Amino acid sequence: MIFRAKSKVCQQTPASSPVLRIDEEAFVESKSKEELSMFGDKNEAVKLADYPKNVSTILDKESSFEGKMTFEGCVVINGKFKGEIFSDGSLIVGEGGYVEGKIDIGSIQIQGEVHGNIMAKQKIEITAPAVVQGDISAPSLIIKEGAIFEGNCTMGRQESKVIDLPTQR
Repeated sequence: MIFRAKSKVCQQTPASSPVLRIDEEAFVESKSKEELSMFGDKNEAVKLADYPKNVSTILDKESSFEGKMTFEGCVVINGKFKGEIFSDGSLIVGEGGYVEGKIDIGSIQIQGEVHGNIMAKQKIEITAPAVVQGDISAPSLIIKEGAIFEGNCTMGRQESKVIDLPTQR
Protein backbone atom coordinates (compact mmCIF):
# COMPACT_ATOMS: atom_id res chain seq x y z
CA MET A 1 0.00 0.00 0.00
CA ILE A 2 1.36 3.42 -0.93
CA PHE A 3 0.49 6.57 0.96
CA ARG A 4 2.07 9.70 -0.39
CA ALA A 5 1.46 12.27 2.27
CA LYS A 6 1.60 13.34 5.84
CA SER A 7 -0.31 10.64 7.64
CA LYS A 8 -0.82 8.41 10.63
CA VAL A 9 -1.41 4.88 9.46
CA CYS A 10 -3.90 2.28 10.69
CA GLN A 11 -4.78 2.26 14.33
CA GLN A 12 -6.68 -0.77 15.59
CA THR A 13 -10.03 -0.18 17.22
CA PRO A 14 -11.65 -2.55 19.72
CA ALA A 15 -13.69 -4.06 16.88
CA SER A 16 -10.39 -4.78 15.04
CA SER A 17 -11.37 -2.64 12.08
CA PRO A 18 -8.53 -0.54 10.68
CA VAL A 19 -8.89 3.22 11.04
CA LEU A 20 -6.84 5.70 9.03
CA ARG A 21 -6.44 9.02 10.79
CA ILE A 22 -4.67 11.78 8.93
CA ASP A 23 -3.08 14.91 10.31
CA GLU A 24 -0.19 17.14 9.39
CA GLU A 25 2.16 16.15 12.20
CA ALA A 26 3.19 12.59 11.31
CA PHE A 27 4.89 11.55 8.09
CA VAL A 28 4.59 8.23 6.28
CA GLU A 29 6.25 9.41 3.10
CA SER A 30 6.60 13.12 2.56
CA LYS A 31 7.31 14.32 -0.92
CA SER A 32 6.46 17.63 -2.49
CA LYS A 33 4.55 17.71 -5.76
CA GLU A 34 7.85 18.56 -7.48
CA GLU A 35 9.47 15.43 -6.02
CA LEU A 36 6.44 13.34 -7.01
CA SER A 37 6.83 14.52 -10.60
CA MET A 38 10.29 12.89 -10.60
CA PHE A 39 8.71 9.48 -10.00
CA GLY A 40 6.38 8.01 -12.60
CA ASP A 41 5.41 9.21 -16.04
CA LYS A 42 4.95 12.84 -16.99
CA ASN A 43 1.18 12.53 -17.48
CA GLU A 44 0.77 11.44 -13.85
CA ALA A 45 2.97 14.32 -12.68
CA VAL A 46 0.81 16.85 -14.48
CA LYS A 47 -2.30 15.43 -12.81
CA LEU A 48 -0.64 15.62 -9.36
CA ALA A 49 0.22 19.27 -9.95
CA ASP A 50 -3.46 19.96 -10.71
CA TYR A 51 -4.61 18.97 -7.22
CA PRO A 52 -5.38 21.66 -4.64
CA LYS A 53 -2.41 22.74 -2.50
CA ASN A 54 -4.07 21.49 0.70
CA VAL A 55 -3.96 17.81 -0.36
CA SER A 56 -2.79 15.92 2.71
CA THR A 57 -2.94 12.33 1.41
CA ILE A 58 -3.15 10.42 -1.86
CA LEU A 59 -4.33 6.80 -1.93
CA ASP A 60 -2.67 6.09 -5.23
CA LYS A 61 -3.31 3.66 -8.08
CA GLU A 62 -2.78 -0.02 -7.27
CA SER A 63 -3.40 0.78 -3.58
CA SER A 64 -6.41 -0.33 -1.60
CA PHE A 65 -7.72 0.29 1.89
CA GLU A 66 -10.65 -1.15 3.80
CA GLY A 67 -12.03 0.37 7.00
CA LYS A 68 -12.86 3.83 8.36
CA MET A 69 -11.12 7.01 7.27
CA THR A 70 -11.20 10.40 9.00
CA PHE A 71 -9.06 13.35 7.97
CA GLU A 72 -8.62 17.12 7.82
CA GLY A 73 -7.86 19.02 4.64
CA CYS A 74 -8.12 17.22 1.31
CA VAL A 75 -7.65 13.55 0.40
CA VAL A 76 -7.34 12.12 -3.13
CA ILE A 77 -8.35 8.52 -3.87
CA ASN A 78 -6.99 7.11 -7.11
CA GLY A 79 -6.95 3.53 -5.80
CA LYS A 80 -9.67 1.46 -4.10
CA PHE A 81 -11.37 2.23 -0.81
CA LYS A 82 -14.10 0.20 0.90
CA GLY A 83 -15.69 1.37 4.15
CA GLU A 84 -16.72 4.67 5.71
CA ILE A 85 -15.32 8.17 5.21
CA PHE A 86 -16.05 10.98 7.70
CA SER A 87 -14.61 14.49 7.38
CA ASP A 88 -15.47 18.16 7.13
CA GLY A 89 -12.72 18.44 4.52
CA SER A 90 -12.63 17.72 0.79
CA LEU A 91 -12.45 14.38 -0.99
CA ILE A 92 -11.39 13.88 -4.60
CA VAL A 93 -12.13 10.52 -6.21
CA GLY A 94 -9.82 10.54 -9.22
CA GLU A 95 -10.53 9.04 -12.62
CA GLY A 96 -9.12 5.65 -11.63
CA GLY A 97 -10.54 5.76 -8.10
CA TYR A 98 -13.15 3.37 -6.72
CA VAL A 99 -15.01 3.95 -3.44
CA GLU A 100 -17.60 1.62 -1.94
CA GLY A 101 -19.35 2.65 1.26
CA LYS A 102 -20.81 5.55 3.21
CA ILE A 103 -19.36 9.05 2.73
CA ASP A 104 -20.09 11.96 5.10
CA ILE A 105 -17.93 14.84 3.88
CA GLY A 106 -17.58 18.62 3.57
CA SER A 107 -17.30 18.55 -0.23
CA ILE A 108 -16.51 15.93 -2.86
CA GLN A 109 -15.36 15.86 -6.48
CA ILE A 110 -15.92 12.58 -8.31
CA GLN A 111 -14.27 11.48 -11.55
CA GLY A 112 -14.09 7.76 -10.72
CA GLU A 113 -16.65 5.32 -9.31
CA VAL A 114 -18.58 5.65 -6.07
CA HIS A 115 -21.05 3.01 -4.86
CA GLY A 116 -22.82 4.11 -1.71
CA ASN A 117 -24.57 7.03 -0.10
CA ILE A 118 -22.95 10.48 0.00
CA MET A 119 -23.87 13.29 2.38
CA ALA A 120 -21.97 16.53 1.74
CA LYS A 121 -22.21 19.63 3.90
CA GLN A 122 -21.17 21.95 1.05
CA LYS A 123 -21.01 20.52 -2.47
CA ILE A 124 -21.01 17.38 -4.63
CA GLU A 125 -19.42 17.66 -8.08
CA ILE A 126 -19.67 14.73 -10.50
CA THR A 127 -17.65 15.00 -13.72
CA ALA A 128 -17.12 12.65 -16.65
CA PRO A 129 -16.29 9.77 -16.68
CA ALA A 130 -17.70 9.35 -13.16
CA VAL A 131 -20.20 6.67 -12.18
CA VAL A 132 -22.13 7.27 -8.94
CA GLN A 133 -24.62 4.71 -7.63
CA GLY A 134 -26.40 5.61 -4.41
CA ASP A 135 -28.34 8.35 -2.70
CA ILE A 136 -26.74 11.77 -2.43
CA SER A 137 -27.52 14.82 -0.32
CA ALA A 138 -25.94 18.29 -0.52
CA PRO A 139 -26.95 21.96 -0.65
CA SER A 140 -25.08 22.30 -3.98
CA LEU A 141 -24.90 19.66 -6.74
CA ILE A 142 -23.08 19.78 -10.08
CA ILE A 143 -23.38 16.90 -12.57
CA LYS A 144 -21.44 17.51 -15.77
CA GLU A 145 -22.21 16.02 -19.16
CA GLY A 146 -20.92 12.47 -19.56
CA ALA A 147 -21.16 11.60 -15.86
CA ILE A 148 -23.53 8.84 -14.73
CA PHE A 149 -25.65 9.16 -11.58
CA GLU A 150 -28.08 6.43 -10.49
CA GLY A 151 -29.93 7.11 -7.26
CA ASN A 152 -31.93 9.68 -5.36
CA CYS A 153 -30.89 13.26 -4.69
CA THR A 154 -31.85 15.56 -1.83
CA MET A 155 -30.83 19.19 -1.76
CA GLY A 156 -31.24 20.90 1.59
CA ARG A 157 -33.22 24.09 1.72
CA GLN A 158 -32.45 26.96 3.99
CA GLU A 159 -35.25 27.62 6.39
CA SER A 160 -37.22 30.68 5.41
CA LYS A 161 -38.26 33.08 8.10
CA VAL A 162 -41.93 33.83 8.43
CA ILE A 163 -42.62 37.40 9.40
CA ASP A 164 -46.06 38.44 10.55
CA LEU A 165 -46.94 41.76 9.00
CA PRO A 166 -49.24 44.06 10.90
CA THR A 167 -52.67 44.29 9.34
CA GLN A 168 -54.01 47.71 8.43
CA ARG A 169 -57.64 48.59 9.04
